[in-house]
Amino acid sequence: MLLTPPLGDYHAYLFDCDGTVTDSMPQHYGVAPEHCLVFEDTDMGIQAATEAGMNSVRIPQRRTQHPLGGAR
Repeated sequence: MLLTPPLGDYHAYLFDCDGTVTDSMPQHYGVAPEHCLVFEDTDMGIQAATEAGMNSVRIPQRRTQHPLGGAR
């Protein structure tokens, strides 16, 4: 599902995916990876976002042992 909320000078693409961050997602929307912000609750998702050159925000869960590990 893709939503494009009005944010003035900012453009946001909000979507729900299968949890896999790929290098092609920013290219698909015409956005440089370094201009992306990924919200993620798993170590694998944070690692994938980092490897793809995207910034990330860790959303901790009770089961998360290292709530800020890897996020930048």
